[in-house]
Amino acid sequence: MYNLIMQYVGYEEGLESISESRVFEHPDTDIQRAFTVNDGLDLEALSRLPTLFAPEQQGVEPQFARVGRILNPRRRGRDIDFDVVFERGVPPIALAEIIRLARHLHISTSGRGLTEMNRIHWAVKDVDLFRVLYTEVQPPTRSPNVLRMPIHPQIERNLVSVMMPFAPAYNPVFHAIQTACVANQLACTRADNIWDTPAVIDDVANLIDRSAVVIFDCSGKNANVFYELGLAHAWGKEVVILTSDPADIPFDLRHLRFLQYDMGNLALLSTQLSLRLRELTV
Repeated sequence: MYNLIMQYVGYEEGLESISESRVFEHPDTDIQRAFTVNDGLDLEALSRLPTLFAPEQQGVEPQFARVGRILNPRRRGRDIDFDVVFERGVPPIALAEIIRLARHLHISTSGRGLTEMNRIHWAVKDVDLFRVLYTEVQPPTRSPNVLRMPIHPQIERNLVSVMMPFAPAYNPVFHAIQTACVANQLACTRADNIWDTPAVIDDVANLIDRSAVVIFDCSGKNANVFYELGLAHAWGKEVVILTSDPADIPFDLRHLRFLQYDMGNLALLSTQLSLRLRELTV
């Protein structure tokens, strides 16, 4: 089973709410009964289901749905508040794909007037959401002209890669990063530690592609690091930016948060980075 939560515009992670009167619209009586206790919603049971967060079909492109979870659902007057968290391994899904798969997902798109695709509501569907998505959604394909890449991404959920200057002066920083990764039971590596292909850039690109999180140290304005950061952003990777000097962060990246570290206190960097990795890999 899965939750289908539809709202007017797309979802973002964080606090959301929906009127309790909109829950169990388009109901299946047996499903509604299964998630009702003492004549009220069994919010704890609903929170255990995977959730498809989708925007209403408005004919405005691009529109995307997200797969995730609802955390800490609670009543507030006549509304249900909940926290939205997206599944890290599931990319945004074009709403056109959801509409194409509506029959498999038990979503009604037929009839006059309002349908499930153009009304704010929360429904529960007796369907294995992940089975449908992984067998029916057309995966993105890639064929870069320069890089030798697998057609489909193959992410290793416990792998963190580090892109940074390879100068010996930065080895203590890398050790601090490794310490943060070990604290979160994550593997940590740099491109200079692997040799899988004849071209260095192919090893770098494949390492970024496989990583759940990529850490970039922009100290010294290293050109290679910025090239690799661009790849990671283009591929939708979870990115953590570090620097010892905020002046090394170029204008185009200054709207993004980064961790500033002091070479004299790298233990603090390990602590801050460990907390961030914990947030990104839960």
